Amino acid sequence: MFDPSIVSLFIAGTILFVIFIFFLIAYMVVHKNKQNKFLVEKNRMIFEHESKLLRARIEEQENTLQNISKEIHDNIGQTLGFVQMNMHMITRLATAPRQVEMLSQTSELLTSVHKDIRNLSHTLNSDYIKNIGLVEALQKEADHINATKEIVCEVAITGEYCELVPEKSLDIYRIAQEVVHNALKHAQATLIKISLIYESDNFILAVSDNGVGFNKDKIFELEGIGLLNIFQRARFLEGKINIQTAPEMGCTVTLTVPVERYETNEGDEEVCG
Repeated sequence: MFDPSIVSLFIAGTILFVIFIFFLIAYMVVHKNKQNKFLVEKNRMIFEHESKLLRARIEEQENTLQNISKEIHDNIGQTLGFVQMNMHMITRLATAPRQVEMLSQTSELLTSVHKDIRNLSHTLNSDYIKNIGLVEALQKEADHINATKEIVCEVAITGEYCELVPEKSLDIYRIAQEVVHNALKHAQATLIKISLIYESDNFILAVSDNGVGFNKDKIFELEGIGLLNIFQRARFLEGKINIQTAPEMGCTVTLTVPVERYETNEGDEEVCG
């Protein structure tokens, strides 16, 4: 027969052991939660720091483009304007038919160059892009390409339209601009289509071309394609980039950006932020 004192001691020891195990598990759970919170906070701080650095780089790029735009407008644009005025005066003074014809042709070329310079100045000017909005900015880009009569560029809008906030409009425009520039430079395309798709909680930009395409596995080996700018801006927008392409199959670059719809203070216009 067991000694009651031994049984009591065994029971007490078992209870103490269970309590110890309970507190040990509780401590481990609390410690693990603290570690997880610390890692989450650390990752949040790293993400915020990287986002600030990324935003600073993007703003630096925009400031540079803004300065170039101002320089083009204030110096080159004005100089071309004066040259055009002089050409008109010289043309009126010319008497020989051949001289008049050549001067008129030169004047037309200067007018065309002046227009191109003005368009370039506008596309580099972030304030101008924010002011006119994404749709109009992309339509102007398409009109400029179509004016060459070498490539057809289309802009299509689907879904319930919502005005994007200026900062998002600018970043999305720069991504579209870079993709279109790549298509013009590398794709040997005859058709470029820019699609703007408005969903309830997403905005989708899709730029496709019917060009030569390329091997997707070697995408980061390509030089001068501007992928870094595209992915940096997409990351800042908390968006996702998808590239569908293959040799001789054209290319489609899709940007998906989460948005939240809300009404302005006036209550008569919906904005995507």
